[in-house]
Amino acid sequence: MPNGHDHEITVAAALRLGPLSEGVPEVLAGAGSLKNPIRWVHSGEWLEMASVLRGGELLLTTGMGFPDSPTAQRKFIASLAERSIAGLVIELHTSIDQVPKAVVEEAEARHLPLIALHREIPFVEVTEALHREIVGQQALALEHAERAHRRFTELILDGAGVPEVLEELADLIGNPVLLQKADEGVLYHHPHATTDAAVLAAWDTVTHRLPEAPDHVSVSVEVGHGRTWGTLTALALSSPLRKHDRIVLERGASVIAVSMLKRNAEPSLAARRRGRFIASLMHPGAAIDEREATEMAAELGFDRRALLRLPMVAIGTWKWLEAEASDEAPWPILWREVTRELESMRMSAIAGVLPGEGLAIVVALRAESDRAEVAGRISRTLRPASESRLSGQELIICAGSVARSWTEVGAELHDALEMSHAVVRAPRQEWLDNSTGWAQRLHPDDADAVGEYAEAVQSCAPYAAEYRLIDRAGIGEIAALHRPRPFSVNEMVVAFSQEFRPARECLDWIVHDCLHDQLKLQATESTATQP
Repeated sequence: MPNGHDHEITVAAALRLGPLSEGVPEVLAGAGSLKNPIRWVHSGEWLEMASVLRGGELLLTTGMGFPDSPTAQRKFIASLAERSIAGLVIELHTSIDQVPKAVVEEAEARHLPLIALHREIPFVEVTEALHREIVGQQALALEHAERAHRRFTELILDGAGVPEVLEELADLIGNPVLLQKADEGVLYHHPHATTDAAVLAAWDTVTHRLPEAPDHVSVSVEVGHGRTWGTLTALALSSPLRKHDRIVLERGASVIAVSMLKRNAEPSLAARRRGRFIASLMHPGAAIDEREATEMAAELGFDRRALLRLPMVAIGTWKWLEAEASDEAPWPILWREVTRELESMRMSAIAGVLPGEGLAIVVALRAESDRAEVAGRISRTLRPASESRLSGQELIICAGSVARSWTEVGAELHDALEMSHAVVRAPRQEWLDNSTGWAQRLHPDDADAVGEYAEAVQSCAPYAAEYRLIDRAGIGEIAALHRPRPFSVNEMVVAFSQEFRPARECLDWIVHDCLHDQLKLQATESTATQP
């Protein structure tokens, strides 16, 4: 018997157990079905045994009740096969010395495992050993399910949403999971250790019932009164599915059902799914597969024929100024507003919520000349909606350059997000244009100075020196810019050049002091390493 508790008790595994293996088993028929799972073990000697069986049993017999007629023997085996028993074990030399030919032939025709034992064994020892394993497996499955349910409940109580539950579910099962709404398709998925493209391609083979479809298990998401909201599915792409995975999936489905009853749950999920795709494009240095990105974008409703793409971001001014977690609840509502506006404009687009940030939008343009008009219209849609939804926060909206690939889209969105953070103290504009250098737009008279010192400022490590300089400056507005992660070059230079005029004097001082600190640090390290 395998030691791993994640495996089902099969006929093949049972034959390796001590009690059965001591009976010198011989497989006479149905060798291709030895992987049949055993639900229970039963023994009996009468002809009508099938009437008391429910399926999945391993039936033990001495053959005492076998009829003499080959026709009746075939009928007996057929009745057992129709009950979908796991297998039939016949002990020889107690009532019969060999298995009748008709029994073997019918069992082979019915793909029913038929095993002969050449040595007498106590059946009670077989039932005890197998039932101990079966009950142990069931208890382990319930333990897995209970642990999963507790974890899902903790996530929900901590304010997590369905995406976080699906991520935890994928980790527990070790495979991708998909949440599908009835008649509407996949609403959200988590790829686990594979790619979005691989998950969606595999899902297509499942929905079209193709031969190459992977193993999968699906459970219904019930929302009360017998109403099915959709289905939750695990695909065996990373590892084989285990017996208890269905129970874990059912626990996840019950938690998701409660979440989906909340107001705005579906828009939030749709916004997060699109935001996750956009965020995957924004990682600096990420190797983006253009074909896979195009397929995923098309899955989310973006026109695969679009060549010109306008990237935009929108964040609130409180995001990192107050060093506290932002409530993401308003963003799905703003997402819905901008999505409706884009639909009314009949423009292909993907808009999504970036967790911890705000909105990211990619719009397909008909011509580059449409850029300013589209950006302005999106800004005019978002600002009124944000006034009531963001609790008085001002909205910073930034548009990048028109991109012609998804790699360019990601880079432009990354820069636009950094730009939005950097100018959080700058005078408000309808929308910021990040298609040219930020220095030329914010400080045209100081552009040369800022450009000249940007590289030097970037090399001024450690970041602790920057913070000391800010503290020593004694300027409240600059001190408020402190946040847990280090400043980017844009943020630091823009912040200082906003406060001091001209920027050259400020930057001269910053660079001199930073370099001085770094030289002292290097000297200290050099002295420490000397023998």
